[in-house]
Amino acid sequence: MVGEHVGYQLQYKRAEEEAFTIKDFKKADDHFTVTGLHKGATYIFKLCGKNRAGNGEEYVKEISTPEEVPSSYPQNLSVVGLTATSTNLAWEPPPLAERNGKIVKYDVVYRDINSQHNNTNSTTETQMTVQGLQPDTTYDIRVQAFTSKGGGPISPSIQSRTMSTSMPDLPSVFTKNFAVKAVMKTSVLLTWEVPETFKSQVPLKVRSSHTSSCRR
Repeated sequence: MVGEHVGYQLQYKRAEEEAFTIKDFKKADDHFTVTGLHKGATYIFKLCGKNRAGNGEEYVKEISTPEEVPSSYPQNLSVVGLTATSTNLAWEPPPLAERNGKIVKYDVVYRDINSQHNNTNSTTETQMTVQGLQPDTTYDIRVQAFTSKGGGPISPSIQSRTMSTSMPDLPSVFTKNFAVKAVMKTSVLLTWEVPETFKSQVPLKVRSSHTSSCRR
């Protein structure tokens, strides 16, 4: 490097991130401990010398921290479609900082709410169609993420009821994007999208444990 050496600059980031963290050092500095790194993650480090004109050539190192089991569960598990014998599910991975490595699979654990027997299906995707279910039956459903080190905590459960075979000409999907928009002391605001296959002669129902069905 030509010119008077005045110090160093270190840049580093997790490989999936866009922006680097930048640290500047004096010319007498020769080490630095980077803390707060995520488990099971790959980081890129760049170090260069500096003179009064600017930065010199960068030296690049790529380092991976050891994997562990996930420390959090998959997020936003939801039902995105129903038939009389199947339920379509979707979810998001655990938060990036809590994955603790590459997610290699998900286990979907489900059971009839009137049974203590759990069934488990595995996938590498963030969606699954659970098939072979009984019509007009409520199922308790959870999902768990795995790294190469094992499984993390299992998600809170959701419940899904399959369609009844006694209701003809029903669409394969009741609603899309069913969500709770607001919770008040004595009420909740619910929103959803009507499926494209909705037929006006077939009631579109919203059910709760406290009220009878509402029909559209």
